[in-house]
Amino acid sequence: MAKHQSRNARDISKRCIVNFRTILSLGLLLSLAGCSLLSPVKTPPNNQYTLSAAGATRTQPVRENRPTLLIATPAASPGYDTTNMIYLERPFQLNHYANHHWVSPPAEMLTPILEQKLRNSGCFRAALGLPSSGTADYILNTELLALQQEFIGGRNQVRLALLATLINGASQQILAQRRFEAVVPAYQVNPYSGVVAANEAMAIVTQKLATFLCRYADE
Repeated sequence: MAKHQSRNARDISKRCIVNFRTILSLGLLLSLAGCSLLSPVKTPPNNQYTLSAAGATRTQPVRENRPTLLIATPAASPGYDTTNMIYLERPFQLNHYANHHWVSPPAEMLTPILEQKLRNSGCFRAALGLPSSGTADYILNTELLALQQEFIGGRNQVRLALLATLINGASQQILAQRRFEAVVPAYQVNPYSGVVAANEAMAIVTQKLATFLCRYADE
C-alpha cells in the first residue's frame, strides 16, 4: 500500500513538472508574439543616389557676341526612363538592383548638369533649360541611350551613352548629330561603386559634348 501511494505521488509530480514546462513554453511563445506585434515591421533600406557635374571645368569668361543655347528636355531610350539602377550580366538583358535607385530618372538629372557644364565653358552667352522665355541661336536635343553597370566577360564597368543633336534656332535645321560614350571601370562589385563610375562617366561625356558644341559657337 505504501509502495502504491509512493508511485502515485511520483506520477503526479511528473505530470506537474510536464504541465509546468508546457505552461512556461506557451507563456514564452505568447511573449515573443506580443513583442513581434508591438515592434515595427523591418523593411529593406532604399538607398538613393544622384548624378552631378562632378569634374566640371573651371568657369571660363564669356566673350562678346557669344550665341545663346536652349537645352531641350532630355529624352531617354526605352528601358532607361526610370529610377532603377540598371546592370547587365549578359548582352541585351536589363536587370536592376532591388534596393538601390536614382533619386530621379538619369535623363531628368541631365539638364542641370548640361547647364553647368556649358555655362562654365564660356562658349555661350547663356545656356538655359526649359522652360525659358525668348528665342535662342541654337537648340540642343539630347537622348540618354544607355546608363548601365556591366558584369560581362569578367569586366565590371559602367557605360554611359548620349546622343546629341544641335539645331539652328532660327531655321530649325539640324546642324550636327553625334553620339558620345564613356566606359569607366567600377572597382568593386556593388551598386555604390557603379554610382561613382557613373558620375565619372557623366563628367567625361558632358566634357566631350561641351568641346563639340564650342566648335559651332565659334563659327
